[in-house]
Amino acid sequence: MQGVHWPYPGSRWWKFDFHNYTPASQDTPWHKQSLNLSPQDWLLRYMAAEIDCVAITDHNSGAWVDQLKSAYAEMQSVAAQGQAPAGFRELTLFPGVEISVQGGIHILALFDPSKSTSDIDTLLGNVCYTGTKGDSNGVTTKGIAEVIQCILNSGAIPIPAHADKPKGLLQCKEGTKISVLDANTNDNTNDNTNASGNSNESAGVSNWPQCVAQHEKRLPRCWAAIPTVFKGKRYQAVLTPG
Repeated sequence: MQGVHWPYPGSRWWKFDFHNYTPASQDTPWHKQSLNLSPQDWLLRYMAAEIDCVAITDHNSGAWVDQLKSAYAEMQSVAAQGQAPAGFRELTLFPGVEISVQGGIHILALFDPSKSTSDIDTLLGNVCYTGTKGDSNGVTTKGIAEVIQCILNSGAIPIPAHADKPKGLLQCKEGTKISVLDANTNDNTNDNTNASGNSNESAGVSNWPQCVAQHEKRLPRCWAAIPTVFKGKRYQAVLTPG
């Protein structure tokens, strides 16, 4: 990174919030109760929490991406003139979206900071989302494997949202380690039952959900290590299972 000023002695940690909603998501208090929240106020809340990077991941919508980027650019411009709004600090915005996928699975797509609302709209069109933007009242007509490929083709990073919780890719049936999703939904699962048709879960074979347990030895102990470079700075965040 020749010629880039790095003000920190060595490396440093960055606080990165991967999953965030704006009033564009219809299940938020701001939308339900018609509460007034400006893009600048939204940004200042994350600045107050000393977040360094934030992903904008509304339900099947990128409506607020351009608004937030414009508001931040205006705040930066004022700050450069020595008149920064109270509480202002640098914040890197990553455009993104939470997609409701066929089978009830939620997948995040995180884009480069240079991307915009139109890039989110293009992706939602490519995965054939059938519901209302900002809501989860529909799903994609494409399956999980196709959706992930569409995300990758768009230059974004796919991340399973709340992976082991409701609507997560690896959600298990209550009290078991059996995936609630079958092979036709996951598109990467195989039956892991014994000859009698009973699950191997009771034998304590693996701590992973059944849909991936057979590949446990090949699985990394994190869901994603996401490096990116923005304005000469390298960011990396690690998501761990559980």
